[in-house]
Amino acid sequence: MPEFQVSVDQTYVSCAPGRPIWLRVDSIDRANGTARVSNPNSIYRQYRPRTIQMTQLHPTGQTRTGKARRSGYRLLSQPVGTTVHLCLHCFHYVESRMLHEEPGVIRTSICKPCKREVEELMQRISNNRAALLED
Repeated sequence: MPEFQVSVDQTYVSCAPGRPIWLRVDSIDRANGTARVSNPNSIYRQYRPRTIQMTQLHPTGQTRTGKARRSGYRLLSQPVGTTVHLCLHCFHYVESRMLHEEPGVIRTSICKPCKREVEELMQRISNNRAALLED
């Protein structure tokens, strides 16, 4: 098994039970053993930027003994090529052809399945709002 290497643009998810928190590695300071990270989301490019110890970043959600990790962050996905982009809705890397295309927009940051999910949700919200206004 190759040695685990933290690199820029990797995405991690928290190992703690409960609501998951995603991190994206923005830069690395190997001399100090720290990584500059932020929470990726569709509104802001670098939401809540901060520095964490690289010892908190793990390749899997399991310890050497096979138990589930309860702290730190596990590697969620990693780009394997230059044509891979992060979907800022599901936080997975997808190929360029899987990104939603919109006329007049160079590149969006949401994949096609997530775009459909968001459109269905917005339609339900719109229908519920219309029903409330009729009453």
